[in-house]
Amino acid sequence: MLGHVSNYTNFLLARVSNDMEVDFSYLGQLVAAMNRHGINLDLFVPPVHVTELLLFSEGGVWPLFEKFKVNLLQTTAVLRERYSANIRLFDFGNISVATTQTIKPIDEHTTFDPYFFDPVHFRKPVGDFLLATMLKCSIERPIPDGFGIELTRENVMEHLASERGKLQAFRLRNPDLVEKISKTIGSHRKGAFEDQFLQ
Repeated sequence: MLGHVSNYTNFLLARVSNDMEVDFSYLGQLVAAMNRHGINLDLFVPPVHVTELLLFSEGGVWPLFEKFKVNLLQTTAVLRERYSANIRLFDFGNISVATTQTIKPIDEHTTFDPYFFDPVHFRKPVGDFLLATMLKCSIERPIPDGFGIELTRENVMEHLASERGKLQAFRLRNPDLVEKISKTIGSHRKGAFEDQFLQ
């Protein structure tokens, strides 16, 4: 896990900052094409393990993560109106039982099916949760509370504030993990989570 943080820090934090703007112009072509063929479009922010979310918070780019979600929602709203298209946006990049489960070594035999192979690659049960949430269908294993949500103009800010609070609660319960990730990030750190949101 720390190897992931170290490598991803060199790739991610060295190249991004909170003042970046994300270009969603490519979505217009996608929506126009799907609309011509009568295809509904569901977009989603994928599930990531809490260690990935801690990388964002401890690395100081949590505001960029939130801005990405807000701007993507705004873009889908514009495209929905422009093309009279059926588009939904879901956020699965959340704190839940699935995303906070300890990642087991790949060679550890267990009767319990872990939710993640590593911080960015989830296993089949998480994919089942994702599809069941979007398709509103029942599956054998219950979907964990808070696993995902359809984002709307009405709920996005409250949702982001709720996730921020859940992440802070996780950080307070796991200070050793937070310290390890923060030390691994080292000089790439852009600011403290508390400085950004918790004053």
